[in-house]
Amino acid sequence: MYHYDLSTLVFWLAFFCALLMVYGLNTWLPTVMIETGYGLNSSLGFLIALQGVAVVGILVLSNLCEKYGSKKVIISSYIAGAISLALLGFGGSIFYIFILVAIAGAATTGSQVLIQAYVTSFYPSAMKSTGLGMASGIGRFGGMTGPILGGFLVSLALPNFMNFLVFSIVGIVAAFGLSLIAVELPST
Repeated sequence: MYHYDLSTLVFWLAFFCALLMVYGLNTWLPTVMIETGYGLNSSLGFLIALQGVAVVGILVLSNLCEKYGSKKVIISSYIAGAISLALLGFGGSIFYIFILVAIAGAATTGSQVLIQAYVTSFYPSAMKSTGLGMASGIGRFGGMTGPILGGFLVSLALPNFMNFLVFSIVGIVAAFGLSLIAVELPST
């Protein structure tokens, strides 16, 4: 008999982190970029890139999940998002920033969507809806925390890289947590 305790807690953590990053970035990215010196149009363009490329990222990442397994792809996605967020804090040309924002959008939103499918494939049939519902509910606390955390960071007037580094660390925490799931169990 497999015990789902640790896996359940890790899924809750991953959902929390994913929604924290998604909602935090959606709320504060334009403000942070404007304070960094990018114009209003560019800053809003960054937000459009964050969400627009996320759709493409979800499609690409879902195909990779079919080929390589959800756990590997989602962990890699969290790490890619964390790296791109960390690099965003150091600025650069508009093109470079758009590329990093696009990767962050695909990785953060992609992880948030794909983790839902992973949960439903992980638990047996009798536990699927409870597993997904509870993880989604816990994730919503991350969705509320993200904008609050972003606002708190902006109010501290930290160097730009520190704001992005905090969100980057959240992605690393999620990736590490998911690595603790030892096996992917067949659905029953």
